[in-house]
Amino acid sequence: MVYEPERYSDPDIFSRIERLVCRRTEFITETEEGLHRRERFASCQEKLLRRFSLITEQAGYFLIEESYTEHTWKELHALHYANTNYAHGNKVIRVHFWLPGLYRGGAGSKKLTQDMVGKGYLGYVTLRPVPDYNLMLSSVMPNWENLKYEKSAWIMTYEKEVHIAGFNVHIRTMPFYFQDTVFIRCAHADMLMFSTFLHHAYNFPRLSVADMIENNRYYPIPDAGLEYSDMLDIFYRNRIPVNFYAKPKGNKPQNDLCIAILNAHLESRLPVIVYNDQHVVLVIGHTEGKERRYVVYDDSGYFLSDKANSVNFIGSVSAEDLFPDQGITYMIAATYERVYLNPQGYFGFLNEYLENFEKEEEDEFPVHFTQCRNMIVDNVVVKNFLKFNCMELDDVTMNRNMDILLHTDLPHYLWYSEYNCGEYRFVLVADPTYPSATEENIFPYGGFFCTPEGNGMSLLARVEGCKK
Repeated sequence: MVYEPERYSDPDIFSRIERLVCRRTEFITETEEGLHRRERFASCQEKLLRRFSLITEQAGYFLIEESYTEHTWKELHALHYANTNYAHGNKVIRVHFWLPGLYRGGAGSKKLTQDMVGKGYLGYVTLRPVPDYNLMLSSVMPNWENLKYEKSAWIMTYEKEVHIAGFNVHIRTMPFYFQDTVFIRCAHADMLMFSTFLHHAYNFPRLSVADMIENNRYYPIPDAGLEYSDMLDIFYRNRIPVNFYAKPKGNKPQNDLCIAILNAHLESRLPVIVYNDQHVVLVIGHTEGKERRYVVYDDSGYFLSDKANSVNFIGSVSAEDLFPDQGITYMIAATYERVYLNPQGYFGFLNEYLENFEKEEEDEFPVHFTQCRNMIVDNVVVKNFLKFNCMELDDVTMNRNMDILLHTDLPHYLWYSEYNCGEYRFVLVADPTYPSATEENIFPYGGFFCTPEGNGMSLLARVEGCKK
């Protein structure tokens, strides 16, 4: 059943959830009943509401759907919860959130319209119908078009249509799934988020809980988690293309390389799972500005609690937090099909080109790949960007190179590098179809000078920061 949106407060949403999921308990006295309720409310705030407080702190209204079909919970219910003493079925509770200005027409204007529902929509969470608040959160679908983050950031998203009480709302989201500690642990949750994003953004195969069970060589119940080798095996068996990287402990050059590889994947709108003996998290973006921090989804809450003093489902951490010196850190990064040069190979070609190019030019140019924004981009996107942003097309050589680039049949994905020189952006486009051992120049079009305005080439969504 769907009700009208209500004003948001922690006690109000707690009361609604309690009525839906908690078994009735008989109390001898009102004092005993009140004490029980206060304990449950404290548990709800601590173990549930704090996990998505980024949304609740900005919400003015909420609406509860008592019965919603969620694929992941249906699987978990069939695999395990149908055989337990939980009395609830295979449907979840879905809770929608809006900004405070939902009813701008005043107290008498309570009728929802399509425009009202879409404008201030913050996203939704789904709750498993179990009475334990520690296990209740199933998923979060934040709407990054309306939500603000703690600081301005760039986050990968895809468009999703949400149906609410007969209305359609289009949001820009990145899904979050929460472990149940029986079938889904940290690694499983990250793999679900990872594959769900790739499925909706690029039509890659989508993993299910059943896929992970069938493809794992040994699956105990309850599950103790996955090793990185298990994760790779599951991705390969389900035809989801990934790159794998390892950083040895205490290795500064490898640390810098891993950060550059991470940056390249993020700028390419490709999620990255970072794994070591301390954490498994999904990296989905980065903050704005020179002091870059990485935006991560943490389904357990332990990593962000330690590094950012937060149990929110999302937080930002430093590169040192992601790649500690104490042990080996692994990265599993999504990639596109038919990308002929991996980041390490491309960085070698780029360094060689920049060193030679810098010697020939009087201006200050980058001399190392880490100074550039590097990404893998669809060739159509690159061509359109250069067509509208390239400067100095009156220069004969640059005009000829641009004409060749626009009219050449190129591979689907190209490597793109960008360096902001202040008065312009220096841009390089590489043809990656050359073998990795080629001695040919993979930058056949030379460099382009683009306008410095705006954010340059960007595949990520910019999320505004909260004003403190």
